[in-house]
This record gives sequence, structure tokens and C-alpha cells, in this order.
Amino acid sequence: MAVLLLGTLDTKGTEYAYVRDLVAAAGQEVVLLDAGVMGAPARSADVTAPSADVTAPSADAAAPGADAAGSAARRSAA
Repeated sequence: MAVLLLGTLDTKGTEYAYVRDLVAAAGQEVVLLDAGVMGAPARSADVTAPSADVTAPSADAAAPGADAAGSAARRSAA
């Protein structure tokens, strides 16, 4: 069974490569997945970030009912 390391290799590529090497040295298969969206990865990955836009949705695109639930939680906390 493989160990999946999921990280942002554009900002933490060196650190994830270090952990990948430690896990591999312990005899485990490692799959390194790059979820970075800020720039080019500092190290190569087995799986790269999708080419689709994966940015967070705007506040206007909140999940249906999210505002109502938040309002209810604020009222009950008061």
C-alpha cells in the first residue's frame, strides 16, 4: 500500500521531497501529489495540480443555505 503525500510543491517542495525520501527509505511506496497553485513546483511530483481553476469560490458563491446556518449559529451564541 502506498503512502500519499499531498502538498503544495510550489511553496514547500523541498520539505515534501525530504519527507518523501524518508518514507521511501523506510521501504514504503510513496505517491507525491502537488496541489500547489501559486507557481512552478520546487520539486517534481508523481501527480500534478489540475490545469483547471482550483481557486476558492468567492463569498458570493457560498453553498446554498450557508448564510442562513451561519446566521442561526450567531443568534444562538448571543
